[in-house]
Parts: sequence; structure tokens; C-alpha cells
Amino acid sequence: MTLAHIHVVSQPASYRGPLLIADHLFAVAVAITLLAVSASLGRFTFTRLRLQFEHPLEALLF
Repeated sequence: MTLAHIHVVSQPASYRGPLLIADHLFAVAVAITLLAVSASLGRFTFTRLRLQFEHPLEALLF
């Protein structure tokens, strides 16, 4: 997917092709990865600081 992203980015803005789908999947994968890293870093920080959630719903939303 990374190679498809590099290829699509190097094309003009009017590019149409099957690699455009892979480029969008790359963007979604990056967003999900950043979300997962942020969530795990937040949970790690809460654990290290010995903080607790008051309600179970807070833990689910975090």
C-alpha cells in the first residue's frame, strides 16, 4: 500500500485508477494506526499514574 500511495501522490490531481483505492486504504490504515497508538499510550499513562475511571462507560470510550 505504501508503494501505491507514493505512486498516486506523484501523479497529477486528476489521476484516476485502481491504485487510488489502495491510496485511500493507506490513509484509513494510517488513521487507525494513529488511533490505536494514541489509545494505548493513554491507557499506559493512566496505568503509570494509577488513575482510574469513575464509570465503566468512560473506560469504553477511552
